[in-house]
Amino acid sequence: MPHKMTLTGSATGPLREYDRYVAFDMREKGLPSAPKGLKKSTFISYTVFVAKKAFNKTGLTKKNIMHEKILI
Repeated sequence: MPHKMTLTGSATGPLREYDRYVAFDMREKGLPSAPKGLKKSTFISYTVFVAKKAFNKTGLTKKNIMHEKILI
């Protein structure tokens, strides 16, 4: 089942390039209140996959991706 979500954070690792897509790890702040039964988290890590054609339109590069705040 698809879910719609918004990520706001920064890349925590290097940009990895593959044949048709690029991937990078991203970290976002956790929520101050966690759902019942779950521990609070200070950070949540995601792996983001983006098609090369779409990624090239962003203007991000291997050098500057670590210094930019990203909204997905």
